[in-house]
Amino acid sequence: MISYTLGDIRVLCVSADAHVAEVLLHYDVYTHYPSGNTDMHDQRLHYTWRIPRRKTAQGSQARPEIVCLHISNAWEYDQRDTIYPVHYETVSRPYPSPASPEQAVTVQAVDRCVHRIASSHILYFSTIKRSSKLQIHTQDGVVTIRDTLTRIQDRYPGLFLRIHSGYLVNPAHVIHIRRFALTLSDGTELPLPEKKYTGIKKMLLGKSAEQ
Repeated sequence: MISYTLGDIRVLCVSADAHVAEVLLHYDVYTHYPSGNTDMHDQRLHYTWRIPRRKTAQGSQARPEIVCLHISNAWEYDQRDTIYPVHYETVSRPYPSPASPEQAVTVQAVDRCVHRIASSHILYFSTIKRSSKLQIHTQDGVVTIRDTLTRIQDRYPGLFLRIHSGYLVNPAHVIHIRRFALTLSDGTELPLPEKKYTGIKKMLLGKSAEQ
């Protein structure tokens, strides 16, 4: 029996206004054959919809309508394929199936792009002074969002540790703690208030024991 596995979905907001929205989704599709071989296709879904308002007995009501739904694969043209503009070959050695997805943090950046970030890739969150924005510091770069540390903590309980009024850290990336600072796996050193030092230290030791 042929089976399929989907990789992580990456979402890019192409455009959006009060009446029309357009997004591009990327995701890997793994096709597993009875022979043990596996194909991997980079699937792309271009999705556009509009939100017209229609008159009803109760007044005006918005009803989303699909304008365009286009599915394609990000592979170069191959002349051997006379039906589709792409050609797939079965690989002799199977691609490894993606592991069960870990918990991820999904946010919309200030540029309206949606990011789905694996929790293990997040180092820490920091507030931006005199603004309602946060920065998510990851192993791959920094993402700026409009949110608060409290809401992030409530949305993802148990994943992150509040060490300061301006910082929320991933305890898995804490490699050293001292009075009154802690160091993360990328070398970043963050301040640790004196009144929180003992409690944070106990929490980190407790999490290390659980692992």
